[in-house]
Amino acid sequence: MFGWFKDHFYLGLVLGVITAIVVSYSYFSTAPEVRASDSQQTEFSAARAFAELDDLLAENRPHPVGSASNKVIRDRIWDKLIALGLEPELQAGLSCSANFTGCAEVENIIAIKRGTGNPDDKAIMLATHYDSVPASSGAGDDISGVAATLEIARILSISPTLRNDVVFLITDGEETGLRGAQLFADKHPLMQRIAVVINLEARGVTGLSNMFETGPDNQGLMTIFAEAVKRPAANSLAVEIYQRMPNDTDYSIYKDAGANGLNFAFAGGVSLYHSVRDSPAHLDQRSLQHHGDNAYAMINALGNMDLENLDSSGNSTYFDLFTRKLVSWPNAINVPLAAGLLLLLSFFVYRLLSFSGAAAATAAISLIGLFALPVLAGWALSYPLGIWVHTHPLDHPYPWPGRIVLLVTSILIAMLIGKISSKWLSAKALLLGSYWVMALLALLLSLSISGGTYLLLIPVAMFVIGLIIDLIVRSKRLIIATHLGLIGATYMAVYHFFAIELVAGFSSSYIKMAPLVLLSLALAPIFSQHWSKPEVKWRAMFASIIIITLSAGIIASLMPGFTTSRPRGQNLVFIENATNSTAEWVSETSGGQDAELLEAAGFPDSATPYNLYGIFTTKRVFKPAEKRLLPTPKLTILSDEISNDMRIITAEISSQREVNILAIGFDADKKPVTVKINNQLAARYDIEETTSSRLVPIHGPANNTYTVTIMTRITDTFPITILDSASLKPAEFFRLAKLRPNDSATFAHGDRSISIIRAEIVANE
Repeated sequence: MFGWFKDHFYLGLVLGVITAIVVSYSYFSTAPEVRASDSQQTEFSAARAFAELDDLLAENRPHPVGSASNKVIRDRIWDKLIALGLEPELQAGLSCSANFTGCAEVENIIAIKRGTGNPDDKAIMLATHYDSVPASSGAGDDISGVAATLEIARILSISPTLRNDVVFLITDGEETGLRGAQLFADKHPLMQRIAVVINLEARGVTGLSNMFETGPDNQGLMTIFAEAVKRPAANSLAVEIYQRMPNDTDYSIYKDAGANGLNFAFAGGVSLYHSVRDSPAHLDQRSLQHHGDNAYAMINALGNMDLENLDSSGNSTYFDLFTRKLVSWPNAINVPLAAGLLLLLSFFVYRLLSFSGAAAATAAISLIGLFALPVLAGWALSYPLGIWVHTHPLDHPYPWPGRIVLLVTSILIAMLIGKISSKWLSAKALLLGSYWVMALLALLLSLSISGGTYLLLIPVAMFVIGLIIDLIVRSKRLIIATHLGLIGATYMAVYHFFAIELVAGFSSSYIKMAPLVLLSLALAPIFSQHWSKPEVKWRAMFASIIIITLSAGIIASLMPGFTTSRPRGQNLVFIENATNSTAEWVSETSGGQDAELLEAAGFPDSATPYNLYGIFTTKRVFKPAEKRLLPTPKLTILSDEISNDMRIITAEISSQREVNILAIGFDADKKPVTVKINNQLAARYDIEETTSSRLVPIHGPANNTYTVTIMTRITDTFPITILDSASLKPAEFFRLAKLRPNDSATFAHGDRSISIIRAEIVANE
C-alpha cells in the first residue's frame, strides 16, 4: 500500500493542484457579501437597494409594457426619484422598428443628476428598464437594475457633486424589442450628449455581475474599469462571442447611436429567467450588491474625467483572475506576441528534439486525440448527463456530479494518451508538441478573434518563461516549464468551463468539454513522463479514476433535471379562431414537455402538426377545447388603392378586451413589402436579409385604435390575420392550472388566451 502511494504521490499532488484551482474558482466566482442597510451611506448597500425593490414589487405581479401594473411601477419609480431631489421626465410614445418587428406603447423615465461642468458637456448614462414579460414580476430582469439605479442616485445625492452630468434612464418596452431605448435614441436630444453608458441587465436571479459587452475602441474605458472595479468579472472572449450572437439588450441601441459603454448582467439561475419565479423571494442579493458596486465604481471613476477624450483607438484583450484582478493589454500586440512565441517554440522544438518518422506520427496522432477525444466524450456524455435525464438547456439544479464527470473525463483522456504515446514518443516531445500547437492556435485566434487570444496566449507564455528558466538551470526534464504551463492551462480551462455554462448545458456537453482540451494537453505529457517508468504501477490509479467517473456519472443521471427552485417552463395557451369556429388548448414549454402533466390534462403525449394562428406550420402538443366566444379583435378596411405599381391597403385595428398584444399576421406565400403602424415602419420584407417576422405585434395596446398601412405587390385576394393575447388568471382554467407540477412554472408570455380573426381582402376592380 505504501508503495502505491509513493508511486503516485507526485501525480496526486498534480491532481491536487488542479482540484485546488477548480475549488478556488468555484468559491471566488460567487458575488460579494451584502452590505447591510446601516452600512456607510456613501457605499452601495444591496440591503437598501433590495428594500426599494421590495417596495416597487409590493404585489409581486407581472407588469408588461402598457399594463395597469406597469403604470403602478412607473409611478413608484417617479416618486422615489422626486424624493431624491431629482426632476424626472416622462418620454411617452409609440415606438416601432423593423429590426425588432412591431411596436410598443412605451413610457421612459429620465432624470439627471447635474454636475459642476458645462450643461452641454458629454454625460454618463446609467441605464436599465422597468417593464417585465407577461409571466413575471421581473425582480431580476430588471427591477434589480432599477433598484441599483435608485441606490446609486441616493448615494450621488449626498456625495460631493461630480463634474459630469449623470443621466438616469429607466426605459420601458425592453422586453418587446428594446422599444424604449429606441425611442430615447431616436427622439431625445440627451442621446447626443451621452459619452458612456453603464447598462444593467439580468438573465437569471443569481451569479456574478459579468461585464459581457463593450463598445468599439474600448481600450481607454477598460483601463478605467481595471482600476476602478474591485471585483471584476469580465473577459474579452465573451465580448467577441456576444457580438456574434443574435442577442441584444438596450445597450445595442445606444452603441449603434455612437455611445461607448459597459454592459453588466448576472446570469445564474437562468431557468427562472422570464419565469413567474423571477420574484423578490428568489433574487440573490449578493448579485444585486455586485451589480451596484460595479456600476457605482464606474460612475465615480468617470464622474470627474474629460469624457471628450475618453475614446481610444483600438480594443483591449482582458480576463479576470478569480474576480480579484483584471489582466489587460492592447489587442494590437496579440499578433506579434503570438507570432513571437510560436517562432520561439519552433526554435526550441528544433534544438531540443530529434524526431523519427514513427515519433512524428505518434506525436500527430496523440495531439489529434487530445483535441478530438474530449469533444467526442462530451458528445457521448450529453446523453446520460442532459438528454436522457431531460434537463434545462442551461441550468441544472444539481450541477456538481456532472461537472465532476466532465472534468475527470478530461483527466482520463490525458492519462490514456500519455500512457499509450509513451511507448513511441518521449514525454518531452509530447510536451513541446502540445504547447507548439497551442501557440499556433493562439496566432490563428489573434488573426480572427483577437479578444480571445489570451485563452491560449497565457498558458503558452507561462510555458515559454518556464522553458527559458529550465534551460538556464539545465533542467533536462523541463520541470518548471511543465508546471507553469499546467497552472496557466488549468486556470484557463477551468475559467471557461464554468463560464461556458451560461451558453451550454449538459445536453451540449461537447461544448462544455471544449475548454478542457487545454487541461488534457497540459496533463498528457506529465502522465507520459510518470507512467513511462517501469516500476510505476499505473493500472490501479487508472481504474480508480474510472470508478470515480462512473460513480459521479451514475449520481448525475439520477438527479432530477427540474426542481421547484429550478423549474421547467410550461404555459397553457387557449387559442380560439372565430373565423373557422375552432378552439384548442396548447401546452407550451421551454424545457420539454412534462409527461405526467400531459396525461393528467388529457393532452397527447407528443407534438403533432399544427397551424399556429392560421399562418405558421409548426408542431405543437394540443387538444380540442370548448369554445368561449372571446371578444374578437376589430378590423376595419379604410382603403385599398394602387399607387406606383404598389397596392396600398389601409386599415384600423383594435382590441375589445384588456390584452398584452394586438397583432397582424401574414401568410408565408403572401407577405407584404412593408407594414407601417401609425405611419411608423414596423416590418419590411423587401430585402433578403430581413429578420422581420410575419407576425407584427403591438405591445401594450390598451384601448387604442391603430392605423395599419400595408404595401404589397399582391393584386388578387390578400389574406391577413388579426389576433390579440391576454393573460389568463388561474380562475379562468382552474382545473388545468391545478395540474401543473411544482417543478414547472409559467414563463415568457405565460398562460394566456388568444383570439383570432382572419380576413380575405379582395382587390378593388
